[in-house]
Amino acid sequence: MYDYSVIIPHYKDMESLKALLGSIPLRQDIQVIVVDDHSFEDPEEFIKTASGFRGGDTLYLINPDEKNGAGRCRNEALKHAKGKWLVFADADDMFTEDAFDKMDAYASSVADIVYFVPTSVRLPENETGKRHIPSANKVKAYLEKKDELSEAYLRYDMFAPWTKMIRRSMVEEHGIRFNGRLCANDVMFSVRCGYYADSIEACEDVIYCITDKAGTLTLRNDPSSYKDRFKAYVERYIFLRGRVKKEIFERLTGWMPGKIIRAAVQGYGYPMVRYMLKTYKKYDISLGGMSPEYIRNSIRFVFNSFRV
Repeated sequence: MYDYSVIIPHYKDMESLKALLGSIPLRQDIQVIVVDDHSFEDPEEFIKTASGFRGGDTLYLINPDEKNGAGRCRNEALKHAKGKWLVFADADDMFTEDAFDKMDAYASSVADIVYFVPTSVRLPENETGKRHIPSANKVKAYLEKKDELSEAYLRYDMFAPWTKMIRRSMVEEHGIRFNGRLCANDVMFSVRCGYYADSIEACEDVIYCITDKAGTLTLRNDPSSYKDRFKAYVERYIFLRGRVKKEIFERLTGWMPGKIIRAAVQGYGYPMVRYMLKTYKKYDISLGGMSPEYIRNSIRFVFNSFRV
């Protein structure tokens, strides 16, 4: 049995994939699963090229569905995972030099999730980036406070699956999988893992480096990506409502009404705003004390401000 199954979705960035695979040590207790999202017309071309990047226990697979994003690739990888712990990575990121040595210290943990501190690098400047800061701050806050709120932010507000060790048996027991949408496919996976984890641990060690560069899905602000994220946040709201204490729930979801104002500021147009308002009404999502009239007037002000 493997200690770790490292799951990597990939699309087209072969050089970054090569660097990531090079950051994973060749050890008998590490299984690596790479699932390509149809980077080439001929799938064998990907497998032939990528298989030269890393030997050992590495599976190179193709998303059996039509090209549809990282979530479906991760779900396909989960079918083949055999490790005690699931470790996720994006193909354009990498592990730190001694990442698996640091994870080894927690391989026998009784926790269902172990959270680590990430870092990031900004390219092409090769300087320390900023994308890791929100996740790093949540881990550090939990280590400092160990209270209900800081734990809730770890469990329900660290949406990316990386920089964690996740017990595979827990994921399988509860049938937890990724959403098939292009953006924010990992939100509900992480939220459900956080909810069903009997216990968690956190460590100040840095094991994962995020690439901070233009074009990354997380940084996209086009209307389709914004709508995908909004749908994920609505699912999160509905899932957590009634499952966590009211005061914790309000802290975790208090920013939801602001998403409507942001949609207007981003210039996504009235159809997007109308869709969001209808969604809030349909699922009885709190507007945080703001009346629909206040929101409509604020949006009109934003729209009028952009008129020439």
